[in-house]
Amino acid sequence: MKAYLLPKNKMAIECRPSDSKIVRRTVPGVRWSSTKNLWYASLSRITGTAVLALPGVECAEDLIKAVESAKCSLLVRPFPPSYSPKTVPYKHQLSGMAHLYGRDRSAVVSEPGTGKTKMAIDAMSAMHIDGLVSAVLIACPVSVRNTWLREFEMHCPVPYRVQMVSSTKDPDRPDFNGLNVLIVGVESLAAGGAYERCLAYMLMDTVPPHKRLMVVDEAHLIKTHNAKRTVNAKMLGSRCKYRWFLTGTPIANSIGDLYSLFDFLDPNIIGLPSYGAFMERYAVYGGYNNYQVVDWMNTDEILEATHPYMFKALKKDCLDLPPKVYVSREVMMEKEQERIYKALKKDKLSGNITTKGSLDLALRLHQVAGGWTPEMLPTGEVVGMAPVSIVILEALPSKHD
Repeated sequence: MKAYLLPKNKMAIECRPSDSKIVRRTVPGVRWSSTKNLWYASLSRITGTAVLALPGVECAEDLIKAVESAKCSLLVRPFPPSYSPKTVPYKHQLSGMAHLYGRDRSAVVSEPGTGKTKMAIDAMSAMHIDGLVSAVLIACPVSVRNTWLREFEMHCPVPYRVQMVSSTKDPDRPDFNGLNVLIVGVESLAAGGAYERCLAYMLMDTVPPHKRLMVVDEAHLIKTHNAKRTVNAKMLGSRCKYRWFLTGTPIANSIGDLYSLFDFLDPNIIGLPSYGAFMERYAVYGGYNNYQVVDWMNTDEILEATHPYMFKALKKDCLDLPPKVYVSREVMMEKEQERIYKALKKDKLSGNITTKGSLDLALRLHQVAGGWTPEMLPTGEVVGMAPVSIVILEALPSKHD
């Protein structure tokens, strides 16, 4: 049995027919070429290691070196003790900051409420102070873009300039003498315009490649391997030396969700050349026509490969987090609002507002309590909402105020 390297990151395996079953069972993603009478596979950490482990195989020297270089090296650097945060971090946030700072490829998979955004801002600020990062691309849900703006204002201790990707205007050049930040909605990456603007921003000559960082917030939104937003996020990430993702649910549905997330960080972490090869190695098929994934196998292998890159914090383990504080406030209805509410509750109608049942009544009462009444045509068709002014009285005092 012989194995050697081919162009375009491929490997070839020559063997006797009696050894073909061993090759097929041992090497993930291997394919038979009937024209050349040999097995071939894409080179990666897992496939290359599997080929080297074949019994009695003779491997070419260049293949052995290629397998070693395909392994994802984990560079860990210590967090600078001189860094002074703008806001005091909790204990688990210190650990998360050190984890992000210390690795070029890193992930925070902590529960909501543990402060993932602060960890990322402090870590990138420390990296900027040390001359490691000058431009940051943040891909986050459109609904939390303003949250990132507020978090930068609250937590960032270094000079910074934040821009948002617009559909009508290209972002300014990242030539600010501080931390340059560009925020894009991860959903917008499915559109060519937003992707092109982000790519042009990161490739400007004012930012050297070794000083670029990309962060994907709520990274479970790129878990679908062939979605356009996922493909474009990976392309942008490949232009950056540093890549992080943040999420509270790295495995939203199954182990298969990990492939795209870690393929964004670095394809060599999992070490399989494609999603098909990933599923072939880890998925157990059954059900209708054997097309359904009914279970997963070799899960210890993938969890062992991804564990060094993940920082995890559960709220129950963060003993220094303050408990949630609930404050009750009483708001009185305005006279006209109260009149409509009582009329609806008593007679199920008020003026031109009618109800057709208990569910419809509950909806109308809720709308009136919220400050709105449905404007209806004589036919009963709802055509709009009219505001009812509300006077908010002084809230009752609370011990938490």
